[in-house]
Amino acid sequence: MKELGLKLKYYRDNCELSQQQVANILNIDRSTYTYYEPGKTTPSASMLLKLSNGGVARISENRNVGWKSPETYISQYYGTDGGYEFAVAHHYHAQWDPENRNRVIMKDVSEQLHPAGLTKGLKENYDDAIQQIADTVGIAGFRETSPIQDTSRLPKAYEGMPNGHNGTHHFLIDDFCKAFATGKLSPTNIWAAARYNIPGLVAQESAMQGGVLMEVPDLGDAPADWELIDPYDFDYNQGK
Repeated sequence: MKELGLKLKYYRDNCELSQQQVANILNIDRSTYTYYEPGKTTPSASMLLKLSNGGVARISENRNVGWKSPETYISQYYGTDGGYEFAVAHHYHAQWDPENRNRVIMKDVSEQLHPAGLTKGLKENYDDAIQQIADTVGIAGFRETSPIQDTSRLPKAYEGMPNGHNGTHHFLIDDFCKAFATGKLSPTNIWAAARYNIPGLVAQESAMQGGVLMEVPDLGDAPADWELIDPYDFDYNQGK
């Protein structure tokens, strides 16, 4: 990472360009570019994993491949039986046809995953809606919940409160509050968070050392006797 930053600085100095000028060429904020040269972050990153079952997996974070980020997100997840693809304002789910393994069943699931306000905007004026996404204004905030999210578990007081990431913030807060009130374990507990984050941290360290193969530690499961909360079995009036 640091080697890349040194090369960026070397060529920028040779071209007699300021960091602001390079940022303008890349169409990114100067504050973003300033992290590249000292190696604090990288425009894109890939992680190659050797799995315990002998397989290999690759995870790529290519935030700055497009003309502007993050509005040029292209997310793709592929598994043995199906896959998911997302680009700007379209979500697709695909799976093998159980009756014909040579055929893929493809579905557009955008309306299930988009907040209602975004879906309405796309239908009324598509060009304006995607421009708002590009400008990160208006409906692009994705601050409403989506139809696929079951909000019946949330207290009414959450309605109209600030939200984000397609309405997921309310659910995370709800899990935290219920876990705190009951002493039970949230689904997004420290053991789960460790499994989400440690592979990325190790991959970063591996890259800093030239891509050496490194073991990814597993901190284990939560204590077996620590009960998980049931988000649907809770009375806010009684606090349990």
